[in-house]
Amino acid sequence: MILEGDGRAEVRNLGGEDWDFDEGWGLTGTGTWQLVKGGSGQTIGGAPAVQVSITNVTGQIQRPPRDIDEWTTEPFAPIAQYTWEFGMERTNEGLQPYYLAGDPDAPNLYHLERSDRPTLAPR
Repeated sequence: MILEGDGRAEVRNLGGEDWDFDEGWGLTGTGTWQLVKGGSGQTIGGAPAVQVSITNVTGQIQRPPRDIDEWTTEPFAPIAQYTWEFGMERTNEGLQPYYLAGDPDAPNLYHLERSDRPTLAPR
């Protein structure tokens, strides 16, 4: 996921939140992001969240089924747009985005790792 300073966002093969994660798909595309106060229950303790809305889907994958979610054997229908809310957790490395997936009553916490965006060297 790339969040630009001007509000543009890009994701690559990112799975859905909550029950959507169990469907086993991942989206690639572009859209926008914004900071939202309190989130919609997707953050720990109602902390501020980053809302990412992808409105231009350029690709969709279906991940192979795993032992624990064998019900994802059928390809999921194409998705035209999707919105995530990422919480932000303060760590020793700074703020780290996360999202919750699976059963909302007992969610799994997934952290996104930060990597520097590659830059092209001048010719």
